[in-house]
Amino acid sequence: MEQKRIFIPSKLDIFTTLSFVNDLLGFEEACDYIIDFKWLNWVEPFSLLYLASALTQFKNRHSIPNSNFENYQIGNANSYAAHMGFFKSFGIDNGNTPGQLSGNTRYIPIKLLNAETLKQKAIENYKHVAEATEILAEELATILTQTKDGNLFDLTQYSIREIIRNVIEHSDAHTFGFCAQYWPQEHKVELSLLDTGIGIKEGLKQNPYLDLLDDRSALYYALLPGISGKVYKGVKIEKNNVWQNSGFGLYMTSELCRDSGNFFVCSNSKGLFLEDDKKFILPTSMIGTALRLVMDTSKSGTISNKLSEYRKKGQALASEIKGANLTASKASSMISRQF
Repeated sequence: MEQKRIFIPSKLDIFTTLSFVNDLLGFEEACDYIIDFKWLNWVEPFSLLYLASALTQFKNRHSIPNSNFENYQIGNANSYAAHMGFFKSFGIDNGNTPGQLSGNTRYIPIKLLNAETLKQKAIENYKHVAEATEILAEELATILTQTKDGNLFDLTQYSIREIIRNVIEHSDAHTFGFCAQYWPQEHKVELSLLDTGIGIKEGLKQNPYLDLLDDRSALYYALLPGISGKVYKGVKIEKNNVWQNSGFGLYMTSELCRDSGNFFVCSNSKGLFLEDDKKFILPTSMIGTALRLVMDTSKSGTISNKLSEYRKKGQALASEIKGANLTASKASSMISRQF
């Protein structure tokens, strides 16, 4: 059998990673593949999650033995990846197991979280599952920021809560991965999440007002205010339920990131990158949905004021969208201590 050596790129930023994974998952069957990490010298949290998921698929599809992964124990980037739980997440015995470390003031290593466990814990404690998500978000934000109050904490907790809620409420995924990094000197926070659930298009298909042609159209719909696969015109709304799904969560988080950094979401074959007024579609190769939120904390402003601004803007926009829910829930439009 022909042998093919695949070199992991030296710098795994979001764009290089997406392109590399597209090529990787497009390779043909009839080869003995060697995966070589010798050139890797830089990697970001999103790339750890996304590449680990792709390598899991690739490894299983081609029945690649662990011995065919080489040079993953040399260099600072590989050491960082090993520390973050990257290698063991796809079965290579190098570094920490996902979830083994809680993290510190700079990072949260890869955590594989169980959606069903989260739901069961909520039932056992007589809580709404979103309340359990709120508690988890608080724990993760506290680890990352080393505080339990202030604008940085509020920004981080709100963002973590809303992207995890999105998985729990829409993906049908049993487990999902999360990791994050905070660079204080750069005033930069990156939050990344990946699930292998049903994907955004499938999650929205119950909404009769949406013309879901493909993954690309589903992404555009998902980031509009008031758009959801569960709440739309004609569906009864629990007005007193602060956790009511309202279709505003991804809209609010994407606006928050566009104002102070950038936002990326992909599902199955397409990804959407947003930064300032820029918006472009990228080809992707995955099963499920992945999110990457990057925020400059020096530009983010007071989050409670920003959320109020986005809510008003979003509700006005929703009034012009056929079938959209017109009112953002309290949870999607406020930090937790305000409701």
